[in-house]
Amino acid sequence: RHEGIRWREFIYRISIKAIKQVEPVPLREKVLIADDTINQKRGKKIELASYIRDHTIGRTVLGMNHLVLSYFDEKSLFPLDFSIHNSSKRHEGVFS
Repeated sequence: RHEGIRWREFIYRISIKAIKQVEPVPLREKVLIADDTINQKRGKKIELASYIRDHTIGRTVLGMNHLVLSYFDEKSLFPLDFSIHNSSKRHEGVFS
């Protein structure tokens, strides 16, 4: 919750250090994974929640969209970067 910390850079630097510590893996076994998970929420007074189209279930849900970029080498998974997205379409009872 500390606003003075650059969390995205902090997580990236820790992940890079951890990746350097694991056993080397051939290049063909390394991949970057982009995951765009929607976390569905329930309730009327949820901060930052908005209506988002969830393509996996084929309808609009109240929630937040989390985008995570991860490094995977068939042995380990490390998050490199993340972002949280919402829409401007809000339910009348939801806080901004």
